[in-house]
Amino acid sequence: MQEKNIIDAIKAGDEQAMQKIICRYSRLLWSIVGAVLSQVGTTEDMEECVADVFIDLWEHPQKYDESRGSLKAWLSVIARNKAIDRYRQKTKIQTIPLEETVLAQEKYQRTVLEEAYQQAYENLPEFQKGQVVSAVSPVLPGNRIQKEMCLTVQDPPEGVIWDERISPEKQYELMGLNWSTYDSFGRLIGAQGEYAMVLSVQVPLQDYADGTRELPLFYVMVYDREETQKDDACAFIHGQTVSFEDLEERKVFADEKYAAYDVSDYVYGDGESYLQAFFRQNPDVAQNAQTLGRIQNFYTYYQDHLQESVLYLQDAQQK
Repeated sequence: MQEKNIIDAIKAGDEQAMQKIICRYSRLLWSIVGAVLSQVGTTEDMEECVADVFIDLWEHPQKYDESRGSLKAWLSVIARNKAIDRYRQKTKIQTIPLEETVLAQEKYQRTVLEEAYQQAYENLPEFQKGQVVSAVSPVLPGNRIQKEMCLTVQDPPEGVIWDERISPEKQYELMGLNWSTYDSFGRLIGAQGEYAMVLSVQVPLQDYADGTRELPLFYVMVYDREETQKDDACAFIHGQTVSFEDLEERKVFADEKYAAYDVSDYVYGDGESYLQAFFRQNPDVAQNAQTLGRIQNFYTYYQDHLQESVLYLQDAQQK
C-alpha cells in the first residue's frame, strides 16, 4: 500500500492501516529515540516517546505533507524531537548544551541505525525474505568494475550552469559519481553487501580555495528486471521493505535486463533536515549563498533530468 493510501486510510480511522505503520517503523523510531536518551532515559521513557509518535499520527494524520518528504522521514523527525523534549525534562538543561550533546550522539546514532537496518532485514519473516529482490551492481571483489553492466550518469550538456562562478566548460567537475553500500552518514543503503550508484555535488570548503567535499543527493539502486516483475516482489531500502509497485514512479532506467530506481527519498527523506545534518557533520564546508545555490541548481537539474541521463558506461564512453 502506498504512503498516500495509508495516510488516507488512517484519516478514515482504519486501525489496520495504523498497525501496518507501527510494524513497519517501530524498530527505526526506537533506534532514533534510543540514540538521544541512551545515557539519561529509561526503557519506559523510550517506549512513551515512540508511542507518542504513533499517537500523533493517528490523531493528526493531516499534518503529514507528502510533498515535503517521505513518511519515514517525517516520523523520524517527530521521534527525535520528542526524544529531545524528554532529554530536556530529564536533565533540565538549556537548548545550547543540549544541541552539543545531540551532535555527540549522532555518531552513536549512525551505528545504532546501521545495526537496526541490518537487524530489520534479518528479522523479516521467511516468506517475505523470499519476496525481497537483491540489488545488483557492477562492483567486483577488489573494487573492480564489470563494465558491461555498469550504469553511469552522463555529463550535463553544454549550457547547463550549476555555479556561475565556475567556468562553463568545468561545470561537469562539480559532479561526483561512485558506487557505495553506505549513505553519507555511514548507514546501509540496502541490505548488507548491496551497492547503490551515488550521484553527488562537490561543495566548496572554507579554508581551501580548490578544496571540495561530496554531498550525495541521488541514490540509485539497480535490480534484475525480471525479478522485479514477480508477484509481491519488493526491495529492502534503508531498513524497510518497499514494493516495486511503489518504486515504479521512481524508475530512472530500464531495458530488457535491468531496472534502476531513484531511492533518495527513502534514504534521507526531508532535504532541509538532511542538509543541516550534513553541515553539522562537515563544519569545514563553506555554508554560504554560493554553496546553497550550487546544491539547489544541481538537485533541481537532476531531479528533472536524471531519467534521461542514466545509461550504460560503455555507451557513455562511445559518445
